[in-house]
Amino acid sequence: MEKSEIEKQTTSAGQSVPESEKNLSYEEAVAELETIVQSLERGEAKLEESGKLYERGVFLSRYCSRILNEMEEKITELRVDDEGGLTEFPLNQL
Repeated sequence: MEKSEIEKQTTSAGQSVPESEKNLSYEEAVAELETIVQSLERGEAKLEESGKLYERGVFLSRYCSRILNEMEEKITELRVDDEGGLTEFPLNQL
């Protein structure tokens, strides 16, 4: 079985993504990313902690982007052809 892009991904430091991260839902990742952005915007964290939050935010942003890209590849549009039959078109060909 071929691994999905999410399963193949690595952290910004080139390390493999922990198994627990692979089970992170899109909604959970977005919620965590929003919390990180708010924290960084408030400027309450010390420099080292801000750097870690920033790296985590970059990871989550890329993670969400990959999930969306994988979903776009799966989505198709059904169109009625000239003979009245249905033809599938991948989203990226619309």
